[in-house]
Amino acid sequence: AQARTMRYRTFLRGLLTLLTMSVAALVLGHTWLQTGQGKRWLADWIEAVVSTAESRLEIGALGGTLPFAPVATGVSLSDATGSWLTVDRAAVRLDPMALIARVARFESIEVGRLAVMRLPQVADTGTEARPAASFSWPALPVSLRIDRFGVAEVALGAPILGEPAQLSIDAAAKLGDPTDGLSLELAISRADDSTGSLNARMRYVPATARLAMTLRVDEPEGGILARLMALPGLPALNIDFSGDGVLDDWQGELKVDGGDDLQLEAPTAITAEDTGHRVMVDAK
Repeated sequence: AQARTMRYRTFLRGLLTLLTMSVAALVLGHTWLQTGQGKRWLADWIEAVVSTAESRLEIGALGGTLPFAPVATGVSLSDATGSWLTVDRAAVRLDPMALIARVARFESIEVGRLAVMRLPQVADTGTEARPAASFSWPALPVSLRIDRFGVAEVALGAPILGEPAQLSIDAAAKLGDPTDGLSLELAISRADDSTGSLNARMRYVPATARLAMTLRVDEPEGGILARLMALPGLPALNIDFSGDGVLDDWQGELKVDGGDDLQLEAPTAITAEDTGHRVMVDAK
C-alpha cells in the first residue's frame, strides 16, 4: 500500500510539473509575442503560410495586443508583375470571453484604406475546369460573429472600371450551425465626387431551408454597376430586389429602373426539382 501511495504521489508531482511548465511556456510565449521580435516572427510566419508561387503577401508591421487586438500595417498582395492590392492599416478586436461559449466574436474589423490598383493575374494551369461540387453546410468548431466590418476607403484603380472610384463599406455577419445559419448586412457607398449606394440584408437558415433577402441599389449616371453591365449610355440605375420563403417554394420580386430604355418588373421564384432547384425570372 505504501508503494502504491508513493507511485501515486510521484505521478501527481510529475503531472503538476508538466502543467506548471505548460502554463509557463504559454505565459512566456504570449509575453514574447508582445515584443517587436515576436510580432515580426508572427508576421513572417503568416506571410509564408499565405504566399504561393503566384501570389505573395507582405506585412509591413504587426502591432497591437496579440492575439485579441492585432493591428497590421503596410499590407500588400503581389503577383508576377508587382503589387495589385494594398492595405494601409487593419485593426481587429476579438472578444476572448465569447470563446468560452464557442463563439468567435469579432467586435470590430476596421480597415483604413484598401487600394485595388488592378485585378491580379490568374495563372494558366492548363487543367480543365472541374464541375462544381454540391454544397453542404460547413461543420464549424465555433460560431462566427462579426459585429462590425468597416473599410473607410476602397480605392479602385482605373483598369478595373475604366475610371478610378472610391467606396466605403460597412457590414456585419453571423455564421453558425444549421439552426442559426447565416445572416449578413452590407452597406456600400461612394466616397468620392459621385453618389451611389448599395444596401443588402440576407438571412438563411439551413435547418428550415428558409431564405430572406432584400437588396437596394441607387446609382447616378455613369455609375459602377452600369459600367460593369456595359449598359448603353451608362444610365442612372435604381434596383429593388426582395424575397422570402423556403427554397422549395421561394418567391421574390425584382424591379429595375434605368430610365426610358430600361424598365423591368420581374417576379422571381425558386422551386424544387428532382435534380435540385430551379431559378425562374418572369421578366415583364
